[in-house]
Amino acid sequence: MSTNSSGERPLRELQQEFFRLVTAPLDADDRSRSAFSDGSSAEKAAELLVKPGGGFTSLQRTELYNRQYWFRLIDSVAEDFPGLRSLMGAASFYEMTIAYLKRYPSSSFSMRYLGRHLAQFLKEEPSWLGEDVEFGIEVAEIEYAQSAAFEAASFPALNPAQIVAVSLGEMTFMLQPCVFIFELQYPVDEWLRSTRTFERDASEASHSEEACRFEEGHERLAPPEKKPTWLAVHRHNLKIYFKALDKPQFEVLSALKRGETLAEGLDRGIEALPEESLTPKLITKAIQGWFAVWGELSWFSKAPERDSLNGIR
Repeated sequence: MSTNSSGERPLRELQQEFFRLVTAPLDADDRSRSAFSDGSSAEKAAELLVKPGGGFTSLQRTELYNRQYWFRLIDSVAEDFPGLRSLMGAASFYEMTIAYLKRYPSSSFSMRYLGRHLAQFLKEEPSWLGEDVEFGIEVAEIEYAQSAAFEAASFPALNPAQIVAVSLGEMTFMLQPCVFIFELQYPVDEWLRSTRTFERDASEASHSEEACRFEEGHERLAPPEKKPTWLAVHRHNLKIYFKALDKPQFEVLSALKRGETLAEGLDRGIEALPEESLTPKLITKAIQGWFAVWGELSWFSKAPERDSLNGIR
């Protein structure tokens, strides 16, 4: 512990120690621990920062902030992943969230990035999902994409006329940062829509025995049957939407997402078309239909200069 010329601890050191007290993991009863993970005394640390009073010890007074910090983080994850909570049940989701936040603690002033490692955590700790590992990971990926799409940047969009006017081999399109595309094993979008009804029914029955069981984590919504699914999660007019895709559309968009030219993307899309659609007329019709919709949704922009991508996460 350092002090300045007047015998006082530097402000930065005080702030760091208080931050350590506030962010320290809670115990199994959701109370502040008497020691930090490194074995040093949290009680002594609190005594150096806060006076006891009102019948409370120094640690009990800082516990208010410690508990609220963790409860807010846990609530934020629950708000961003309601489908995963419905799949796991409230109690299991609560415990999983605590384990997740211990391994991947908040590293930003913003809550927006809090769940960005959750799908990876579930890959590392699949036992949290029981028999629903593959589906649960896909749910986590899609739900985080919804949050990310809302916050992501966007650039001036190319309209369909601008797209047609450019030489296919020379033009590199950029799929807008607020558009995320997925190839899935399950119809996650359909299932997530059903969870909204499930959660609303539980909320409306808040005084019923069934609702109480749900809050305790005993009510779970079963996963759907497997079905190959291609999906876009995107922002349009400040709202988040799911847009169903087919395999050829996914191939075009994923190629553009990787930075390939439009011509390369179209080649991949055409290769994925069913054999009966491989005539010049039907290929042209399909491509025109795709880009008419995507252009209306403002999904494309010309690839910007590197400097203009600074700050995109």
